[in-house]
Amino acid sequence: MILPAKLEYAIMGATAREVSHILSLLETPKRRRLGFLDATLGKLSGNEVVVSVCGLGIASAALAGAVLLENFEVNTIVCVGIAGGYRRGNLKRGDVVIVEEEVYADMGIDYGNFTDALDEIGIPVFQRGKHRFFNRWPVNSSLVEIAKTKADALTSRYGFSIHFGRALTVCAVSGSTARAGKLEKLYSPLCESMEGAALAQVAVAFGVEFFECRGISNRAGVRDKKKWKIREASKNAQVALVELVSPRE
Repeated sequence: MILPAKLEYAIMGATAREVSHILSLLETPKRRRLGFLDATLGKLSGNEVVVSVCGLGIASAALAGAVLLENFEVNTIVCVGIAGGYRRGNLKRGDVVIVEEEVYADMGIDYGNFTDALDEIGIPVFQRGKHRFFNRWPVNSSLVEIAKTKADALTSRYGFSIHFGRALTVCAVSGSTARAGKLEKLYSPLCESMEGAALAQVAVAFGVEFFECRGISNRAGVRDKKKWKIREASKNAQVALVELVSPRE
């Protein structure tokens, strides 16, 4: 297989559903097996991309992201999928969050009623040159600014609202509104998931850009699945991403 010199995007979702719409739109898709990881190469809106299911959680995401970037030259890692929304953002189920900063929310020392983050302890997760990274990770893709110019048009066309703000990455999602409230008070986030900061860290390690797009499936801390909209949230996040990587109108 002849590969392009450089791919524009490495698109990753935790589950097959979270990348299924994107895979259905790929032109000339070609599958490759990279050890444990399946990857699909193709064109999305004219962009050379690779798409893969990374698996659930921080370790799975980081491992899969590293495998892709060891095998392909990529400009931007993209994380797409569902998330639990916090109360502060007035998010509705099915809305889409464009992440502007990622945070490892439960990495540090938890004293019960308060938490010391890694910068307070003085131990970085990662260091690149003189730049030390603790809990917070940049989202530095130009797609964030493109999303701001397209947000109103996307809402008019598809019906879901676009929000911009901070996302949390957790090892265990909030199982109660009390825990969700604690994280919301600590970090003022819009949503939580289990992979974003890990892929942001991979992007920093490999010196590429990072972008994240999340559909809100449920209220963080609410475990009544009858109130969730997983399918709608997953589809909306992917629809938004496809629109953002498409040529400007």
